[in-house]
Amino acid sequence: MNAERGDAGEWPGRLVRAHDEPGVVEICRDYMESRPDGSLGELPESCAPRPIVNPADVADFALRLVRAQCDGARASATLEPMAAFFGAALARLSQLTGGPVRSMFDRGSRTRE
Repeated sequence: MNAERGDAGEWPGRLVRAHDEPGVVEICRDYMESRPDGSLGELPESCAPRPIVNPADVADFALRLVRAQCDGARASATLEPMAAFFGAALARLSQLTGGPVRSMFDRGSRTRE
């Protein structure tokens, strides 16, 4: 279901129901695939999407989105909700793992603590 045409509350609920890291990663991929055509082009260049394969990829993208917001990127109908979603996904991963999820910005590591 495309979140833009469907229930926007679907995504947070799916994250809450995820029981493991692969589940959260899959939901993040589904979320990205559900974005309307052309909407990803509204993101700042620093937030160009990359493949989401593991929890570190979720952490990396969440961090890049928030950094763009903090750096004064123009607010858009894409950046704000995407940053909120990936922040929630990262929080869910932390709940599931019992600690922080490491990103590539953490001393180049691609693994979690």
